[in-house]
Amino acid sequence: VAVRCAALDSVQAGDLFAVGPTIEALADAGSAGAAAGAVGRLGDAVVPSVAELLDRAGSPVPLLAIRLVRAATTKSAARDNVLLRHVANRDRELGLVVMERLGDPEPAPDAIAVELDRLLPEDARHAARILTTLAAIDAAGDDHGETDGPLRRALQDEFDLACLRVKIGRLVRHGSARLGPPMVELGAGGSSGSLALEALEVLLSPAEAKLVLPLLQPDLPVAARLDRLPPLAGDAPNDLLYWLKDLVEDGDGQWRSNWLRACAIHAGQARGALDHVDLAAARALGDPIIDELLDSASIRR
Repeated sequence: VAVRCAALDSVQAGDLFAVGPTIEALADAGSAGAAAGAVGRLGDAVVPSVAELLDRAGSPVPLLAIRLVRAATTKSAARDNVLLRHVANRDRELGLVVMERLGDPEPAPDAIAVELDRLLPEDARHAARILTTLAAIDAAGDDHGETDGPLRRALQDEFDLACLRVKIGRLVRHGSARLGPPMVELGAGGSSGSLALEALEVLLSPAEAKLVLPLLQPDLPVAARLDRLPPLAGDAPNDLLYWLKDLVEDGDGQWRSNWLRACAIHAGQARGALDHVDLAAARALGDPIIDELLDSASIRR
């Protein structure tokens, strides 16, 4: 590993022969750090590989694709054109990394700004969906705390991801030089956080602020965030069994997370709530954790 890392450390711009081996080394945890540095120095030479890997990636996106995007730090029109095609990728983690790479102190160019503005309401709706499910778990108020625990933690992680996408999306859209300081102060809370909240209300449009501030303001209870966000379409019920079914089936592709699905199956199994859930889509994923849950003694369908 030390020899491979030393070789990667010697890679410089223009070393086209090193593109393939560098990307291969990026997949190995032992050499990933040195390979990431080499990717950055190779610059546009890796852009065709980035495009190929992202274009053929399924969902969830392979870790190598995420590492390669993270490592592609050399900003250029060619790189940004490739990344822009994937800013709305179904894999939300990859989409976040793409947003981060498109960031700049100055506001985003029009093409990127339009795409980020389109994604903001989608991320806010997803966050509201997560909060509604968390509220349904709280409202259930029964003795399933232990089996609901993994689902609650998975939903919180998903909410944190949605909020980070909202934050990074606005920083890229408006430029980190303009929006960065109040975003940092907002997270600090207290009097500084209150001033930052006022500043963001001025810097963001009213439509943006309505979606962004309820998500990024720290220490708000779930109910308070939901009250400040636009309601979900169709007046979604505050019913845990409804949301467990929605998570497991994911018929409209809104959740698209195998881990969330597995946690919902675990919680639903403990509650005896899977009798009226269509498990076909979950089985079709071929996910080992989901398959193990579905093949357990209590689920034979």
